[in-house]
Amino acid sequence: MWIQFCAAAASLFAAVYIPGLLAAYGFGLRQFSLLALAPACSVAVYCIEGIVLDWMAIRASWFMLVVPYFLLAALLASFRWLHSDKCRGCGHRKESVDTFVGPVILYICFGLLFATTMYLLPLDGPTSSVQTYDNVFHYGLIKSFSDSGSWSIIKTSLYLSEPSSSVPMQDVAYYPAAWHLLCSLAISMADISVGMAANVVNFFFVSVVYPLGMLALIHSMFNGSRSVVLLGSLVTCAFSVFPWMMFDVWPLYPNALSMMLLPGLLHCFIEATSTDGSVVGRVRYALLFVVYCMCQVFAQPNTIFSAAVILAPYCIYRCAEFGASGGGTRCLKMTKAVVMGTGFALFVCVIWIACFRLPFMQPIVRFRWAPIQTLSDSITNIIQLSFVGSIAQPLLSVLVAVGAAYVLFRRQYLWMLGSYIFSAFLYAVSATMPECELRHLLCGFWYTDPYRLAALAGMCAILLAVCGLFCIFSFVMSVVSMYQKAHNLRNLPSLCVTGLVLSCLLLGWYNVKEGLSPLNVMAFNAEQLNSEENLGKPYNSEMAVFMNQVKKMVPEDSLIINAPYDGSLYANGVENVNFYYRSMSGYGSSKEAHSSALIREKLSSYVQDPEVQQTVSDMGASYLLILSRDMDRSTSIFPDFVARQWRGIYSVTDDTPGFTKIAEHGEMRLYKIGQE
Repeated sequence: MWIQFCAAAASLFAAVYIPGLLAAYGFGLRQFSLLALAPACSVAVYCIEGIVLDWMAIRASWFMLVVPYFLLAALLASFRWLHSDKCRGCGHRKESVDTFVGPVILYICFGLLFATTMYLLPLDGPTSSVQTYDNVFHYGLIKSFSDSGSWSIIKTSLYLSEPSSSVPMQDVAYYPAAWHLLCSLAISMADISVGMAANVVNFFFVSVVYPLGMLALIHSMFNGSRSVVLLGSLVTCAFSVFPWMMFDVWPLYPNALSMMLLPGLLHCFIEATSTDGSVVGRVRYALLFVVYCMCQVFAQPNTIFSAAVILAPYCIYRCAEFGASGGGTRCLKMTKAVVMGTGFALFVCVIWIACFRLPFMQPIVRFRWAPIQTLSDSITNIIQLSFVGSIAQPLLSVLVAVGAAYVLFRRQYLWMLGSYIFSAFLYAVSATMPECELRHLLCGFWYTDPYRLAALAGMCAILLAVCGLFCIFSFVMSVVSMYQKAHNLRNLPSLCVTGLVLSCLLLGWYNVKEGLSPLNVMAFNAEQLNSEENLGKPYNSEMAVFMNQVKKMVPEDSLIINAPYDGSLYANGVENVNFYYRSMSGYGSSKEAHSSALIREKLSSYVQDPEVQQTVSDMGASYLLILSRDMDRSTSIFPDFVARQWRGIYSVTDDTPGFTKIAEHGEMRLYKIGQE
């Protein structure tokens, strides 16, 4: 199965990068920008194509998405190549091939190494899936996309392939489903399961897309300094809080995708506001910044606000710098700098408040999330980089502290410290502050979720750690050089650099106090989630064995009425079955169909109630599946479970008229409806 996993990952790489590179080249990008922005171009185009194909009532597939995009991108690249002489001098920094290829290989190698160690090894197989609240919807939507061929992010539902009579919930709506579309694309190309597709997309983005995006960002931020760029590869994937925590906690797969695209967005903005490039180059990056923002709307819009948190101090610094660049006395320059910087800060506050007041944002910004720790614990977490219970990393804490001290003396990078302080403050507010208007105003764009804000703080910490590592590297090299000259030694500098690299790799991943690396922690968490005794796994291997038996007995596409909170919610996403109930919540609300409520409450009276018989006939259901009757277990796992709402299903027994038992294992049952 791992061979199939690798083949699917290679197919996804080709689908994202080949047309993406052609499109980015055709748009005039080169080298690091080319690699960083190609994935965003592909994601944006595929999401748009999904919307258009659905509007035209054409079934989506990898062929319908990739081939038209490839042809268009190839045409654009060909036009660019034919007119390359006229397009030179558009504001790009010139880089040699060696300067370009070396860092790319280094970042990809480290990305693959860390992703294999941190993501793949803790899995119990390539199809492994974590049974958490959000994944009920995520895996279900992937299956709905794949079954229906409708990949539109503005018309998402768990019932896209079902007729209206078989839909218990009217839940068709916009959802930032770029991650789900990519998973469906992988399924279409490689014919893999939903669980494997999710792992393929996650692994591909965290091992390739994210490192190359960070490469472009670090390159643009530090003016192409080769030493800084190479050192950045050591810390890009080194922080447990980001990206690894986003795969380990909920996990937050769509948000992780958008955050892994964030470095490219920041790169576009910095290049667009650079004073080194030409006007044409800056306009090009400004347009690509808009494309990237659109891509984030498709992936997870709160990342746009994450970008605002990072870039606001940068913009304030640039405004102040512009104010101080004119003529006049020193006092006048300083006054103009303060006025322009303060003015932009006030402008950001006004925009922030305006967005907070938008009506369509209210379900998001008003979402309630209970505090998870005390203020003192939060401060300790920030200092130790052990956000929301992730493992403390002492060496990286030192690098961040050194980087913070370094930027105090290099004012052009001082904004990075401001970004980190702001993001850490938001994390502390979300993690510790009780329910109040201020908490929603500051953190509401992230659902007041401390885990998402911890990931944002982690990304800001990475930039400071790059500065800190460069500072230490420069100091070590200067000392080594003096010692080398004094003792006429030749190989000492290379040995010291090797030692520094190994120290960062080994010590940075080791927790002195607990004796655990992040890998140990992630493997432990994965083991707990996959434990048969743990209530965190409602759909266990015994149920999976029974489901394999059910699939052999039930005709394909036959509708099965189920008791969702018995574990079948998770079976829906990972098994090729057609369940009636697929949603985690909403039962008993106004959006539930009358037929659904009737089945939940009165199915056991099938023989006596003609309305129930007619409803079952209209929806085309022929089977009833019950995986567990343990009400206490369901209540412990699912906060939305209300036992009395499902009495019509759980009251069905082997002796109930109208239901014929055709398969059993322990308390698990499969009934045929309508036969004695």
